[in-house]
Amino acid sequence: MAITRVKTFTNTVLHGTSFSYTFSAGATNTSDAIVVLVSITDAVVPSSVQITATGWTWTQLGTIITSAGNNSYTACFVAIAPNTTIVTHTVAWVGGSGGSTSFQGAIGDEFTGNDTTGGSTTFDAFNSASSGASGNPTVIVIPANNNDALWGGTYDSVTAVGANFNVGVNDANGDWTEFQILTGGRGTPQTVNFAGSAGGYTIFGVSIKPSGEAPGASQVPQISLLGAWRS
Repeated sequence: MAITRVKTFTNTVLHGTSFSYTFSAGATNTSDAIVVLVSITDAVVPSSVQITATGWTWTQLGTIITSAGNNSYTACFVAIAPNTTIVTHTVAWVGGSGGSTSFQGAIGDEFTGNDTTGGSTTFDAFNSASSGASGNPTVIVIPANNNDALWGGTYDSVTAVGANFNVGVNDANGDWTEFQILTGGRGTPQTVNFAGSAGGYTIFGVSIKPSGEAPGASQVPQISLLGAWRS
């Protein structure tokens, strides 16, 4: 079964000082794969972040990454939808200054036709990168399976998705997600990139295993800092 994008799971933007906020969302299908990027701007580096929701298990991929160019911090979370009920998801950042944030966001997509195991079996590879100078958000991901969905999300000043990618979420603040469905591709480095305009950037790339594919070995993230910058 081919994996496909179903819809925007969340497109949330807030301007204010709270370090915790909520969004309401539910999956179209039970066991679909969900991937969400969260970001915040603050004068002090947050120590952690989490997403919680009743009945859901959200897993963070890697660590918080930083764009020194604009004091922005980004993390990526994934989940397998437990049901189709719309519930409240809470995003909580910890350890920042607690009062100087001017932007928070959560952008993410839902995919179906995915392996439903979850964890590193479903989300079989990821990578992240950031820069404080101008350039195009770029990161390399090496899928562990053939015919994966390849997903990218960036906080920046984006003007276009990369070659062969489709637009996922556009929050109208310069932050986008993108996706493509690969043909083959197991063990082959894939470029996840966007065209940006100015400022520093943060970017995550994730590959998602389709149902029915023979499992491959999960890939260790490999850092790539090609390009450079978010307004």
